[in-house]
Amino acid sequence: MAQIDKMETHVEKKSPANEFYEVFSSKAHLIPKACPDKIKSIEVVEGDWKSVGSVKLWTYCIGGNTSSSKERVEKKDDKNKSITFKALDGEVMKDFKSVISILEVSAKDDGSLVKWTLEYEKSNEKLLPPDAYLSLVISMSKEIDAYLLKLGTWFSNTTKIMAQIAKMEVQAEIKSPASKFHEVCSRKVYLVPKACPEKIKSIEVVEGDWKTVGSVQLWTYFIGGNTEEAKLVVERVDEENKTVTMNVVEGDIVKYFKIFKCTIQVTVKDKGSLVTWSVEYEKLNESGPAPDAYLNFAMGIVENVDAYLLKA
Repeated sequence: MAQIDKMETHVEKKSPANEFYEVFSSKAHLIPKACPDKIKSIEVVEGDWKSVGSVKLWTYCIGGNTSSSKERVEKKDDKNKSITFKALDGEVMKDFKSVISILEVSAKDDGSLVKWTLEYEKSNEKLLPPDAYLSLVISMSKEIDAYLLKLGTWFSNTTKIMAQIAKMEVQAEIKSPASKFHEVCSRKVYLVPKACPEKIKSIEVVEGDWKTVGSVQLWTYFIGGNTEEAKLVVERVDEENKTVTMNVVEGDIVKYFKIFKCTIQVTVKDKGSLVTWSVEYEKLNESGPAPDAYLNFAMGIVENVDAYLLKA
């Protein structure tokens, strides 16, 4: 019969339980930002950032070495703020037949209590227990807590579930290949000001880079005779379905909208492509404007980028 051993630890945190839990349940792309010395990268290999069954590849530093491991989300309980992960391969599986990590987060006083449990089976009884991995998750938890406290209201406002979210979308047929147009949206956004100099003054990377989920970009653009700015976070890139989702977190747009999230999807159509640009939004007040002007503006960008790609 298999010998399953268990280790667990409790860590008190100052950040709210729902925010800490949300990082691991749907925003794991923030973890390398919070723990750059410990977590080098996290990539989605199968699925997405939030679904049960999704697989992620973690690259991390432990014991002075860089290691990697794939883990699958086995179970999520949003009500009780609990997630179960199972290691599938990587360095950790050289010493263990199985490793399961369970995260539980509960509210405590003005902060939260984080409980990590490791259930493991050694490949050899003479091997030591995985103390180093437990130490890693403890220090990782502390740095995520500090990161969330630094973000403060920004994180709370941009992750809160809103009641009055509306959606609008527009479509445009273009002549350039779907793969080329998606490439501009997903990792070559710096080409957009070249394609649309009368609409886009500049796009700069504020955090991260041009292609990584979680990166932050600052757009400066011309609309309605005015120059505006928008700081946005790249929330999701789906290469298979050629989809990019960006969330506006600062700038002129947030004067009118609590939520403003753009999704660009490109599909093959005949000899060209079909671009669907959708916006999920919540107005600051019901009498505020709908985002028609921004959608018309987006269609102008699509036309200009298409022409630019055809000339390239």
